[in-house]
Amino acid sequence: MLRRIHESTCGLALMLCAAALLGCGSAAMEEPEPEPEPEPMPAPNTEGIARDATIDTVSISSTGDNVTSASVELVDDGEDQDFLVTLAPVVDPVTNRPYGASDADRFAVASAARGSTGSIATTLTVKGGAADGTVCDAELDFGEGTASGADVAFLVDTTGSMGRAVTGIADSIEAFAQELDAAGLGVRFAFVTFGDAYDTKRTEFSGYTLGTGTDEPTRPDPTERPLLDFTSDVELFSDFVEEVRNNVGGGAGGGDGPENYYGVASAMNAKASDALGTAGSPLSRRIEVPYYQVLVGDNCAHTEELPGSTFDSPWLPPSSSALPTVLGDGSVTVHSVLRESFNPLWCLEGQLTLTDLSDATGGANLSFPSSGEVDLSALDLAAFITNFWLVRIDSECVSKASDAVQLELELTVDDGDTERTQSFTFDMTFR
Repeated sequence: MLRRIHESTCGLALMLCAAALLGCGSAAMEEPEPEPEPEPMPAPNTEGIARDATIDTVSISSTGDNVTSASVELVDDGEDQDFLVTLAPVVDPVTNRPYGASDADRFAVASAARGSTGSIATTLTVKGGAADGTVCDAELDFGEGTASGADVAFLVDTTGSMGRAVTGIADSIEAFAQELDAAGLGVRFAFVTFGDAYDTKRTEFSGYTLGTGTDEPTRPDPTERPLLDFTSDVELFSDFVEEVRNNVGGGAGGGDGPENYYGVASAMNAKASDALGTAGSPLSRRIEVPYYQVLVGDNCAHTEELPGSTFDSPWLPPSSSALPTVLGDGSVTVHSVLRESFNPLWCLEGQLTLTDLSDATGGANLSFPSSGEVDLSALDLAAFITNFWLVRIDSECVSKASDAVQLELELTVDDGDTERTQSFTFDMTFR
């Protein structure tokens, strides 16, 4: 009996299996699931400045108020390179000292993308790459206590009216350079002598074994006015300073009263045409660090309108109206050191003073006595070098194919009773 039941059960099972194979009833066989599509390969990263790229040329300009100066470099973030803009310290117009970290709430960047964490947005105009006006993320940080490095050029009037003050100034500069070097701030130094001319040295019978001069001394200034290009070798710098003492330690030449302060400061700005800053200037400043000039003199400044002397083209100063362009463009900060007995009433309309140049660039002002001995540490350049601002800008909105970029950055500073705004433009090419 059990065997018959078993056989009938098996028969029923076979019938049900056959029905299922024929698609009968609800027991139809399910179709197998299709194999998943393979995930597409990620597209190659075509954004951001390539890690092997370097800045070939850079031109810096600015508009608006003369708040600070700026430099730019590339920094590796592990995937590509970001832009790092260094803003030189911003001087409080009341205390004449740089703002510090506690003043950070005075600073703002005009951008809708500015966030509570300090994020800012800046506009990149890509030439030959993506569409213009691409917004990139960035972060603003205070660099207090970190040596950013700097290039410091001492521009010294060595004419007869300076007299023995030249020796005192030379001593003061040498001591100051040694102080900055000992602080380990990554500073390089240059020394430029001038009168109505600058960058001159005799090819024969020169009083200088060091330094350079592009031109032979001639009218209107037949005295040698050589310069020493930027160096981190403080001993070499001191040796050149000693030669300045030996040759013009009591002052020499000069002709009329005003001197070419404006012309030499503009010529030594070295701001524009290539990454080393050598185009149009004998000083090879670095583009990745702030640039400071310490301008020393005792008189009014020639301008194109009132040159005073008969200038040849190499030394003709710019017009006074060009000051915001040639100096107040954010590429240099000029600190003036003026003889304490100077009277601005000596200057004619159209001439400039040293303080005009420092005020136009956000620099400080200092005075020296007839001996020339002055404590240049009062300029507090160490604070200027270590109290700076860093803006790190993500380059991922820039095509790797771009070989030229224009970077724009707008800074606004609240001084309390007044507000200052400066807009920077960095035109860069890469290699």
